[in-house]
Amino acid sequence: AGRPPGPGGGSAGLAPCSPERRRGGRGRRGAGGRGGGSDGRAPPGAPGEEVAALAAGCWVGLLTGAGVSALNLLDEGLLQLCDSARLVAGGRGLGAVAVVVLPVFGGLGAAALREIAGGDFGEGGEEAAESKGSPAKAARPWLRAGAAVLTLGTGSSLGPEGPSVDIGRDWALFLNGTALFR
Repeated sequence: AGRPPGPGGGSAGLAPCSPERRRGGRGRRGAGGRGGGSDGRAPPGAPGEEVAALAAGCWVGLLTGAGVSALNLLDEGLLQLCDSARLVAGGRGLGAVAVVVLPVFGGLGAAALREIAGGDFGEGGEEAAESKGSPAKAARPWLRAGAAVLTLGTGSSLGPEGPSVDIGRDWALFLNGTALFR
């Protein structure tokens, strides 16, 4: 009784068309007690969703970092092995042959992994992998990373940025199907 009428002549300071007024002035929580409705779910944008999104982002970042570190370690190991092979070949007068042959072998290995994955590693390769069944689709990110290691490690020209982004994307796609992202 001590409050003046709200804007538009409503009572208790509530706007005439506000959700609180339609509920009879019960406030944001309504009869359910927790908000969001009687089914017990949190409303969109609730703190629980934000925490889950933050946790999912942290997992993607952690796994991407681990994957990129593994890519770099494998790449460096293969580069050292190829450099040793070049030194041995160079001592026998075959240094120029090794400079050409090692990247060719890396390219052939990457092509073999691409064929196992179901074709092209680009956008069009997804359909080919799906037509071969789930094992090819599940192994596709690993085969793509293996092809990147072979390409980089044998001295072919490819920057590490593309494979690093692919690793992050593949982890996000993988985790998208888990309970963490639901």
